[in-house]
Amino acid sequence: MSQCEQNHDEDRSRALAKIYREYDRFIQSVIQFSAKNQADREDIYQEVFIVLFQKADLDQIQDFKSYLYRLVINKSNEFLRKKISREIQLKEYIGLQSPEAVQEGGDMQDMLILEEVDSMVDLIKECLSQRESEAILLRFKSHYDNEEAARKMGVQKETLIRYVSVGLKKLRDIIKSIRRAEK
Repeated sequence: MSQCEQNHDEDRSRALAKIYREYDRFIQSVIQFSAKNQADREDIYQEVFIVLFQKADLDQIQDFKSYLYRLVINKSNEFLRKKISREIQLKEYIGLQSPEAVQEGGDMQDMLILEEVDSMVDLIKECLSQRESEAILLRFKSHYDNEEAARKMGVQKETLIRYVSVGLKKLRDIIKSIRRAEK
């Protein structure tokens, strides 16, 4: 990395730290208004700071608080739309699991089980962050224990456990909301 790039990254980090210090409560309150689930709020919060980090001309923004408000609302809406879409896909997936399909014979049943596993893996990858889905798939699909999975991901065991816990909570929340929608 060149000296110029390092200086730019340091400037960007200082600017983000200043934004964090000055506007953290404001960002948190807008997100809290938009999303009731703590895990969703954390994901939206991260998305906001990713956008801020990627934005090249932060110093050119005239009314920064208004810009932040619009950014947070847009990211919240985008996140919630994606979440609803994933929940609908999960509901459709669950709807495909009818008893008639299972009774068509051994080969067909084996093929359906493989399709179910593939669909579930795709759903996990789509619904969760990359690290959460990787942790869950290592633990439950590849059958690694916590230490092995953490080593494979290059993280501490406690970090892996957090990824798995948060990921499973998100999946439980999605399933609960689907069940409520079915009632």
